[in-house]
Amino acid sequence: MRRRTEEKIRSLFRVIVQRDWLALAELIVGLWVLSFIGSWFDLLTLLYIGLLLCLTCPVIYHKYKNQINRCVERVKAESKRWCVVVDEKVFKRVKAMVDEKVLKKIKRKDEEVKVKKTE
Repeated sequence: MRRRTEEKIRSLFRVIVQRDWLALAELIVGLWVLSFIGSWFDLLTLLYIGLLLCLTCPVIYHKYKNQINRCVERVKAESKRWCVVVDEKVFKRVKAMVDEKVLKKIKRKDEEVKVKKTE
């Protein structure tokens, strides 16, 4: 419990001081999911569900450790594959569009400078 609390404090430190935008996005999504789930239940029910999960998940993991680890590895591999696809299709296109706009602005400024010099 203490280790998890320290990890959360470190992640908040990364967001606040180091301006880690990915960690900020994770924090925002996590808080949104928590508020979405919280809108369905009251606090006492959420605490009860949390207590039940804390008591049953370790037993289930210990019993089905191999199957769970295989599923986790498959999910990790699939998520890496999707990240590569998104990176190739989305981020490279956005970067190309931004680079194109920057080059156009640079060309316009160069043309303006040439026009001013000729005057």
